[in-house]
Amino acid sequence: MVALIDDIVRNSQLPRRRVRHAALYELGAAVGRLVAGWARRIREADDLAKLDDRELRDIGLTRAEARMVLDKPFWRA
Repeated sequence: MVALIDDIVRNSQLPRRRVRHAALYELGAAVGRLVAGWARRIREADDLAKLDDRELRDIGLTRAEARMVLDKPFWRA
């Protein structure tokens, strides 16, 4: 992330103030993507938890494998 902001600052032909705004925008966008990914993982874990054994078999998972996925914190992929 820091490298991305450094690239924007170093390679920009814009005035310094606009460069800072662009860097802050990129940082905000990256944080938004991160939070959206966390929310998606939480929804997917909720959906996985609701599946019965037959449905888990249909997607190629055992109950133990599903439990391993569900035990991971949402911020870990």
